[in-house]
Amino acid sequence: AEAAAANVAVPDALVALELRKQLNLREYGTHDPTLSEHARLLADIQRGRLRVAALEAQLAAAQGHVDAVVNILSNFDSRISTLQKAIGPLHKKTNKLKTVHGNIDSALASIDEILATFDAANQVEATIKLGPRGNAEEYLEAFDTVTNAIAYLREHKSFKSAKAAVDRLQLLLERALKDCEAYVRDCFSKYSNSVDLKLVRGVAANNTLEEATIESARKAIRGKHKSRSSATGAINSKLQKAKRKAENDGSDAGEEQVLEPIVLMEERRVKELKAWISHLNDYNRDQYLSDYADQRGKIQIELLKKVMRDLRYGKQLRYVDSLNAFLRLLEAEKELAKSVLGDQWQEAYGEAIAPAIFFLLESAEQKIKTARSKKDKGDSGGGGAAAAAATAP
Repeated sequence: AEAAAANVAVPDALVALELRKQLNLREYGTHDPTLSEHARLLADIQRGRLRVAALEAQLAAAQGHVDAVVNILSNFDSRISTLQKAIGPLHKKTNKLKTVHGNIDSALASIDEILATFDAANQVEATIKLGPRGNAEEYLEAFDTVTNAIAYLREHKSFKSAKAAVDRLQLLLERALKDCEAYVRDCFSKYSNSVDLKLVRGVAANNTLEEATIESARKAIRGKHKSRSSATGAINSKLQKAKRKAENDGSDAGEEQVLEPIVLMEERRVKELKAWISHLNDYNRDQYLSDYADQRGKIQIELLKKVMRDLRYGKQLRYVDSLNAFLRLLEAEKELAKSVLGDQWQEAYGEAIAPAIFFLLESAEQKIKTARSKKDKGDSGGGGAAAAAATAP
């Protein structure tokens, strides 16, 4: 046992110690109390060695499996590379086919566009002939279709039938423009809201004829008629007195004058007219300006004549109230002209209000002449001056 213990390596020191203790027990009959503890340690070490040996065996087996997997993956990578080399040419051919297919689709789309352009006249002819009084939105779309087709064909004059197609489309366009002008002219009066000047209250912001009109209206009046300074002065005097009275009344009451707006045309109608006028402007068609002046001017004259008739027959309306109502009507007309006609409103608005203002001046001048005549007769007869003065405007 001693010989065996002497030959044990350092890692086996505990085992050697245990052997020595056993030898000492046999020779001398002595008892070592640590013997059982050492035996347990020896058993644990032995079990640990067995576990290590088992783990080493499992690790060796796992390493074999890993080597097998690595070989499989290496083989798979090699096959993938081979597959890629085989698919490469096929992929290139597929891309070429996609390009060819895309070119074919583009060519077909271009052909469809060209055919649709040549066929535009057939597509919209019925709508154009029906006129704008049908479906306005559909008519405007047809209008745009004709316009775009003409522009396209003029850019591609090399097409064999381009000239014939443009000529036909041009006839449709001319018809559409004329119908559009006629429709706009009718709308200026048809869409106008009814206004009763007897019900219009309040003092106009522009409280003289000079303020209410613009230079284009004054030029129109001076170009056709002589200046009526006496009538203008009499009207302005009446208006100024009424304005001062209204301001004083409002000041006494502690309230500011709140005027109910005069709406001459619904907002949706204004937008519709602007759309039509925009198309006319695209083709430099400005007939609508004179149509506006003509149609709106007739409305102004009729309203003024009606209120003058009511004054003549004494229908509970003062002359100065009718003047203020008329000036407020002119203010509303100005706003309408700006909304519908855009930047070109001034001249058309001036021409529209000129006949009504001239009629107003003519009526005032006639009243002045009548009053003077009565006054002269009263003076020659020795009386009646007060009655004549009462008839002055």
